[in-house]
Amino acid sequence: MRLRPISILLLAVLVVTASYAYKLNAQTTISGGLTGVVTDPSHAVVPDAGVEIKDNAKGVTQSAKTDREGVYLFFFLAPGRYTLTVTHVGFREEKRAINILLGPPVSVNVTLQLAKASTSLSVMAEAPLIQAENGDVSATMNQKEISEVPNPGNDLTYIAQSAPGAIMNTDTQAGANFSILGMPGTSYRYTVDGLSDTEHLYHVQLAGALFLLLGQNQIQEANVVSTGYSGQFGGAAGGNINYITKSGSNEYHGNAQYYWNGRVFNANDWFRNAFGSPRVFDIANQWAGSFGGPIKKDKLFFFFDTEGLRLLVPQNFQVLIPSPQFEAATIANIDTKFGPTSVSDAFYKKIFNLYNATPGAAGAIGGGFSPTDPTGCTGFPNLGANVPCAMHFLSSRGRPSQDALTSGRVDWDASNTDRAFLRLQYDHGRSAYWTDPISPLFDVDLNLPWLQGQVIETHTLGSSAASQFLLAGFYLGPIYSPKNPSETLAGFPDNGRAQPPSFWQTRLGLQSRANRNTERPAQSITLSNYDTTSGLFNSSFDENVRRHRHAGTKAPTAAPPGTQSTSEQKWMGPSAILTSTLPCRRTALSILSVWVSTTRHRRVNISL
Repeated sequence: MRLRPISILLLAVLVVTASYAYKLNAQTTISGGLTGVVTDPSHAVVPDAGVEIKDNAKGVTQSAKTDREGVYLFFFLAPGRYTLTVTHVGFREEKRAINILLGPPVSVNVTLQLAKASTSLSVMAEAPLIQAENGDVSATMNQKEISEVPNPGNDLTYIAQSAPGAIMNTDTQAGANFSILGMPGTSYRYTVDGLSDTEHLYHVQLAGALFLLLGQNQIQEANVVSTGYSGQFGGAAGGNINYITKSGSNEYHGNAQYYWNGRVFNANDWFRNAFGSPRVFDIANQWAGSFGGPIKKDKLFFFFDTEGLRLLVPQNFQVLIPSPQFEAATIANIDTKFGPTSVSDAFYKKIFNLYNATPGAAGAIGGGFSPTDPTGCTGFPNLGANVPCAMHFLSSRGRPSQDALTSGRVDWDASNTDRAFLRLQYDHGRSAYWTDPISPLFDVDLNLPWLQGQVIETHTLGSSAASQFLLAGFYLGPIYSPKNPSETLAGFPDNGRAQPPSFWQTRLGLQSRANRNTERPAQSITLSNYDTTSGLFNSSFDENVRRHRHAGTKAPTAAPPGTQSTSEQKWMGPSAILTSTLPCRRTALSILSVWVSTTRHRRVNISL
């Protein structure tokens, strides 16, 4: 309740704050821009020239006029191929083929030639991609580069590793996957169509059930800002990784792809070869498909994408279990202290039965894995000369995992001054989070639903200003639990705190304590307004309100043992049955970020 007045205040500030922009600082993490100077053959500026750009894929046009200094501006352009046309009375029409990229604006200067009687000439030329508007250092990967670079798993973070200065981070998995120019892997901010896909606790990218950020097949361009001086890149110390998704066009288009990998393509594990074990089964299926096109030509477009993985990757385990001699000595010691009908006697027999039923236990070898521990009794008094306390063997288990993503996007070009799009995405996966080497009863699955969406509206205010509004949010609800909690509790009614001696390290049910952790919606609202103030100044203003909420439940708690004596509890530890889960505290965070940038141009018609 305390946060509600703060939220109202932030929204009020968002709505009433005035802002200014000129000469194109108006690009965001979801758009690009175009600017330039129009001159005549003597290099004098040409004011009031007509400038038009046409989206070659959608047929949408935007128009502007050059100002008194011959400068033209186009704000918040969707990346893609455009045709630039410049006209003025007394001059020939000039055309340029323009490729607008995600990120910094493109500068294209045009020189008009004098018109001649009965002469008409159109020149089509590829405009140079010059970024001269700010000091940001970035690299943009287009759709062709993204689709043709091998990317097992379709992980979006893999794309950023092809940026200059980027190296793979082999120290941390399922999070900080790369480092650029020596910055830590936890110092980057990730956005998809303006929505932050950054996990705010550890500051790594959000990921699905397989710890991959799916979505490569729907990405049109990626922009990696390794050094960001502009205000909109102030949310992370190391840089910004920005993605924009594909949209429909006036032509129907789509793709389909499938990848398979299996045991026939993979060599046996080195350790399994060393122990004389055969190659185990593994398989991976990866697919993607998309389709898009017009609903109404030049106005309304759609795009649909689906992709995912189904795989089974085995894990190797070095398993240590108690030897029969150790089991017999333990039961004899308990019976001497508490009697053969005690709770402790029944409890430890249940433990030993689980260990004895371990797959592969029949081939176990006495002692530990280390040559210096021939009996496996390290840390425990010996049972006798050459009498093993533990037995060891190598085992392998694999369980299937899957993750799939479905997304849809609708673009609406309402007019030459207004355009908007809506995008929804649902990702759901279930993975083998923990595979237990002793018994499948203690396997833990991760069930992860993930829903996100955004609405973006762009409005052009004349030829020198524009505004853009973003409303976005997501819901992420990971649930970690045994596949069948009731069977887990029946097989070993303990909360994980009663454990065998440390010298046989393969623990019983240590990861099978059910827990639930849910990330409630994180909402992002961005409102940017731009206006003309002076021909010598570029000014930009941006406001961003973000609301993050987090809630979940703690791990199951234990009830009092009840039937055990105090001496038995001290001997064997608490062996209570899991009974309930307790809600943890809910937290919320509201952030208002504002940046203002003003640049004075001493000379606006510099040729590069």
